[in-house]
Amino acid sequence: MSITARELLQRYAAGERDFSGVDLSNVDLREGKLRGINLIGANISNSRLSWADLRDANLSKANLSGVELSSAKLNNAILSDTIFKNASMELAHLEGIILVGADLSGSLIRESGLNDANLEGANLRNTCLQQSSFLRANLRNANLEGADLLEAILDEANLEGANLTRLYSVYGSSWYHANLRGACIQETDWSMCRWDNTILPDGRVVTDED
Repeated sequence: MSITARELLQRYAAGERDFSGVDLSNVDLREGKLRGINLIGANISNSRLSWADLRDANLSKANLSGVELSSAKLNNAILSDTIFKNASMELAHLEGIILVGADLSGSLIRESGLNDANLEGANLRNTCLQQSSFLRANLRNANLEGADLLEAILDEANLEGANLTRLYSVYGSSWYHANLRGACIQETDWSMCRWDNTILPDGRVVTDED
């Protein structure tokens, strides 16, 4: 079901919270191109948007705390400085998403695709990122303290200056060609993850054979 940003906000203001499966994408009929809707600064906290189509949407500085976005499409969406605390994005499509400075602390982002995503300076403290893919993602200066990266893929990701202290788990995770220069990695057991040409905080390059 396709609805506009205005209709979504009106229904939310009227007390509705379940918007599962709604199509909030916007195709320019003249050019045949997808143009995302504008929800900058909107408050749609604690709503349900499972299976929703939010591709290319602009949700910068919005309040999405407690939002259910399982299996939703947010490819190339802009969510800079968005509040995403305790949200659920399990199995979500987040490729190319912009989450610069966003607060995703305590959220569930399991088995989601964040390839080529920009999470520079994002707060991912105590976030569940199990089996998610961050291929080529930008996590520079991000805070992942206490995050669960069980079997996550961070190949070619940039984690320069990131906070990786006390990670809950990195078992089976992949860090091939990842950049951890200047990152804080104390109090984390790195023994069961995979390295290949990985740049460590001190600038050394390591592989599993080292």
